[in-house]
This record gives sequence, C-alpha cells and structure tokens, in this order.
Amino acid sequence: MQPSQVTLFCRVITVLAHWYPLRAPAFLQPHFNATFLDLSKLSTIVIQDAAAILVSHPDRALHKLFSHPLFASKEFEGYTQRMRSHLENHQVPANASIDVVLPGINARLDLLCAELKTQREMMNLMQQQREQDRQMTKQILLQTSHLLQTSHQRQFDSSQREMLAATLFQLGADQLLNAPAPMPFHWPTSPPAPPTDSNDHQSIVRNITGNSASDGRLPCVQPDGFNHVIQEKHCSVQDMYNEWFGIEKFEGIPVEGGIRSMEIQHKSKWRNNYDASVSKRFSRLKIIVDTIVKTVAESSDPNVTTNSVIELFEEHFQAKKRSPSALITWLEQEGYKDSKKESCRKCFVIFDELKQSI
Repeated sequence: MQPSQVTLFCRVITVLAHWYPLRAPAFLQPHFNATFLDLSKLSTIVIQDAAAILVSHPDRALHKLFSHPLFASKEFEGYTQRMRSHLENHQVPANASIDVVLPGINARLDLLCAELKTQREMMNLMQQQREQDRQMTKQILLQTSHLLQTSHQRQFDSSQREMLAATLFQLGADQLLNAPAPMPFHWPTSPPAPPTDSNDHQSIVRNITGNSASDGRLPCVQPDGFNHVIQEKHCSVQDMYNEWFGIEKFEGIPVEGGIRSMEIQHKSKWRNNYDASVSKRFSRLKIIVDTIVKTVAESSDPNVTTNSVIELFEEHFQAKKRSPSALITWLEQEGYKDSKKESCRKCFVIFDELKQSI
C-alpha cells in the first residue's frame, strides 16, 4: 500500500470514528431501513479487523497503517485486549452444546419427555381398564347365556313331558293306569342371585340346577345317544320295529336296546333337540311299534305273533305308499288303535284319576 493510500485510509477511519456520530444530520439517524448509509458500522468492522490483525500477527504492528494516533490510544488498546480474550477462547460452532446455543432448551425437553411419559402411562391404564371391562362383560354374557339356556331347557322338558304323556294316553287306559304320573314342574320362587366376588361358577350352577358342580358332573355333558335322530323314511314296518328295539342292522343304534332303551333311561331328555317335524316322526314310529306290541299282548290266539302282526301291517304299509300317517289311520279304522276321539275321552278319565290321587 502506498503512503498516500495509508494516509487516505487513516483519514477515512478518523471521519468514521469521530465526524459521523457527531455531525451526521438528525434526519438520517432514525432511518434504519437505509442501513447501507450507516457508515459507522463499517468503522466498527474495520476496527475489529485491525485489532484481530494485531492479536494474530503482532509483527505487523510496525506497518504504516497502524501509525495513526487512533491505534495508539488507550481505548483501542483496551479494545484490542478484549478482542484477544475472545480470539483465544473461541470455540468451534460444531462443538457447541445445546445449552450454549439454545439456553433452557434442555429443561423444556425434559418437561416434554415427562409429559409424554405421563400420557403414555395414562394410555396404558385406559387400555388395562378397557380390557378389564371387556373381560367382565364377557363373563356376564356367558353367565346370562347359561341362565337363559337352563331356563329354556327346563321349559322344554316340561313341554316334552306333557307331549309324551299325551302320546302314552293313545296306547290304552290299562297301560296308562300302570304308568307313573308325570312329575309336576315348579319354577323357582325367586331368581338366582346375581354373581358377586364370592359367587363363582359352581354357585351359579348350584343355584340353577340344584346340583353342585363339584360332584364331577358337568351340566353340559350329554350321555351317548343324545344326538341320535331317527330314520327319516322307513322302507318297511320291520325296519321300524328293529330301530325301536335296536336289533339286526340297528343293533347298538343309538345304544344297546335301541330307542326303547333311551326312553327307559332318559325319558324325553335325549330328544330335546328335536324340532316339530322330527318329533312328529318319532310319535308315529312309537304309535306303530306300541300297536304291534299291544296287539300281540292282548291277543289270546297263539298264532298271533310279532312276525305275523308285522306282516299284516307291512301289507297295508306298502299299499299306503309307505306312509306312516296313512298306516295309523288304517289301524284306527280297523280297531287296532284307539281313535283320537276315544283317546281324548280316556285322557280326561286318566287326568281325573291323577288329580284324585294327588
């Protein structure tokens, strides 16, 4: 740099440092939007650079640039010392901690983490509560379903018992008088107690069925043969007879002794799942077989045997296109079986006798 240039630069510094803050027009000072006109900022930058040069390169202090009285003043010397402390203790921005760059951010992040943790714990508690509610609702529904099934089962047993009694009445007064009277069914006077903490599944079963579930018997377990359904269409009267007594090709179906054994052991409980059509088919089968047995038992002719009666009924059964209902109508017409009108009269007589005996 030439001496004339140094002198000019020093004059610029003098002007920037002294003249501008004191003599600048007042109307220019508040115009901060025109910062490019504020040359005092440029003087600050020049002074900072000069101080940095003196700190970083002390050998350059002899340069003619620093011969100006401004750089020899006490103010500039103090400013240079402050710059020295900043330059010696400088840090790389990449190594700055988050607390230095953003004071207080760590505390705010801790608060945010604590809030998220609290929300997560609340969500877990809500999920656990929903799961407990779901399990409790499931238990209540299971117990309610069990109560409804038991109530329906008892009601269905009562109706089946009455239908069986009406069927037996059609077989004759002598057999009905010797048959045991159907047991009356009594509904419980009070509903079962609602489930509590101490009222477990065994107490519910005991309240409904009257039996303890701890005796090894489960109410839902059914013996063999309970799911058996009688044959839909019989080809002959002999098949009806064989299925009823469980002989020949029906041996062991559904149990030993056939349907007759199921009726003796379980009454009508084994066919509680029958619908109306299957129940009607069962009633016709029972009427035909009982008529065969009754005809043989009441006949004094030694030639009247089970086979002869079956052959007689077989002839008309085939003639009636294998229709059980048509065969029953023929049996009533021929006197082998009481008609419905006669059966009703006998039913009233037997009911009167049952009432008197009770």
